[in-house]
Amino acid sequence: MRKTYLWFLFAVVGLWAAVVGNAQTPNLEPNAQTPAAKPPSVTFDFNFPGATPEHYSIAVESSGRAAYRCDDPTRSDAKAGDPYIVKFVVSEPTRARIFDLAKALNYFHGDFDYRKTRVANMGIKTVTYTNGEKESHTSYNYTTNSQLQELTALFQSIGATLDHGRQLTYLYRYDKLGLDAETKQMEADAKNNRLAELQAVQPILEKIANDHGVINVTRRRAEYLLSLVKSNPAAEAAAPN
Repeated sequence: MRKTYLWFLFAVVGLWAAVVGNAQTPNLEPNAQTPAAKPPSVTFDFNFPGATPEHYSIAVESSGRAAYRCDDPTRSDAKAGDPYIVKFVVSEPTRARIFDLAKALNYFHGDFDYRKTRVANMGIKTVTYTNGEKESHTSYNYTTNSQLQELTALFQSIGATLDHGRQLTYLYRYDKLGLDAETKQMEADAKNNRLAELQAVQPILEKIANDHGVINVTRRRAEYLLSLVKSNPAAEAAAPN
């Protein structure tokens, strides 16, 4: 499917719907579409009061379309409870791995939370598989299941990328000097394999890299992060036009 067609589809997507309890998680389908006609999707929801961000959700469709939503009242860019929303396309290897892991985990039927000993609060994670009118999910603070650990780490890496993008967008508009520390941290996270799907934040990185009003060291870091996208054919294929 051509990228231009994918982004046309995004233009007609409805915003959001509750999926697990009262948590707000991404809904990637047009409102007029019946549940039976919706493609399968996997959603990751993270809720940890006191963390930054306190709550976010990521939904990935079997087509590769994806959405990120951050509901954090402590955000500097928050407006009267408005969520921060980004729609993007995940790369094919990431999409395939997410759905392979969901299948291996029996589409989240079962209890994967570790309870043998007391474990510190790491935030409540909920993964949900939706296929038509069928839905299954599981919630956990910590798990020893290696496949669920891998899925969690993958979603958290995507979430870290999108949260950097949120902060860069705010700083670029209101505090360009603050971009230096943010891009420095983002560069370090990338080098330590703590980020995934960098093409999702390519637009703001390009703005920074091409803006001569931004200090050179910050522009160079943005260029480095963009080079990671360009050197990855799968990421580049999923990048927005």
